[in-house]
Amino acid sequence: MRRRASENITELDHIPFVHKALRTTACELINRAYRLKNGDNLKGVNLAFTSWIAALVFYLEASEKYLEQHLEQLLYEGNYSGDNPNNNTLLMWFAGLTKFNRARQLKRIDDVFSILHVEIGKTSLVTRTIQHLTLGILRLKIAQEDYLETQEESLIPLMCKHSTSTQQLHLLKHILIDQESEDCKWMIKWVIGHLDSPSKKLISDLEKRLDRVI
Repeated sequence: MRRRASENITELDHIPFVHKALRTTACELINRAYRLKNGDNLKGVNLAFTSWIAALVFYLEASEKYLEQHLEQLLYEGNYSGDNPNNNTLLMWFAGLTKFNRARQLKRIDDVFSILHVEIGKTSLVTRTIQHLTLGILRLKIAQEDYLETQEESLIPLMCKHSTSTQQLHLLKHILIDQESEDCKWMIKWVIGHLDSPSKKLISDLEKRLDRVI
């Protein structure tokens, strides 16, 4: 998400760092798939793909449960722009688009896992499998990009404008901290592990603030 220098930076402006980590991982998987050759083993690709998908699915579920529901609440309460008859239209458009993009990603994930499930036990790859796998990962990368762009162009700007800093920190905690996992910080660790040094510093600073959010 691009913002002009004159615009205020808000807590939710950290979300594009999550997007950056997801995009970086997708590109790495595509490049890895392109380098596969006949006779190679898929175990390394399978591990890398599974790690990416764990983060992506967690983010999809958290976005639906917290970000999108909070936007819906804002619109229905009239906090977005007063009694605007276009609020419902906006909500229906956004909800429909994100639902479509989310479903498309889950379908692409299943497609790739189907290939890996069949091939992972085999001792070597053949050209046809490599092509199917590469195409499957590429399709998922495109579906992910459509979803992230929709958030950056529609959801995040609205949320930044019509949510308090405290509300935004609570939303970020749900997106980056997995309260149901034994290692509740696995998601934020994953994000940090896929960023460059300046971005790592910003997310690490955010992590300290999230530790203080009740």
